[in-house]
Amino acid sequence: MYGHRQSGRRVRVVRTERKHAEATKVQFQSRPVDLGRLVIQASGYRGSGLVLVVDDEPDILETTADFLQSLGFEVIQAEDGRDAVERFARHLERIRLVLLDYSMPHMDGAECFRRIRELSPSIPVLMTSGFSEGDTARALEGLAGFLQKPYDFARLRAKMQEVLG
Repeated sequence: MYGHRQSGRRVRVVRTERKHAEATKVQFQSRPVDLGRLVIQASGYRGSGLVLVVDDEPDILETTADFLQSLGFEVIQAEDGRDAVERFARHLERIRLVLLDYSMPHMDGAECFRRIRELSPSIPVLMTSGFSEGDTARALEGLAGFLQKPYDFARLRAKMQEVLG
């Protein structure tokens, strides 16, 4: 299984091998990758404006925020739906897009989406979920798009570019 670990603006790729039922071997790549330079060189896309990123998984929240900042966006982070609605209301006039996880404690993505829509009916919202699009997005009319977890940065970048130009 491969994953990543974020430290500031640097990413380390992690490889995990299952040796026995009780033991796991973890190896770290020896050199970190500069996420910002890598993304901009690969895509040429530069964004601008404020994005609200909502996810209850700290690693996903921080890594996604760092990635979006490397594209040129300002980012506000929220760790659940209640926090997201409060932050959205405070920054309503500046937010260009909301990247919203579907499954979270305290207030799920569906309820958070409805409350954000009450405050701003036209704000683009991209929903993310480990569940299929059929299980989540169809019930929420008006989404700007859907990203199946796990998503990679290329798909996120393309969706941001598609929605915001």
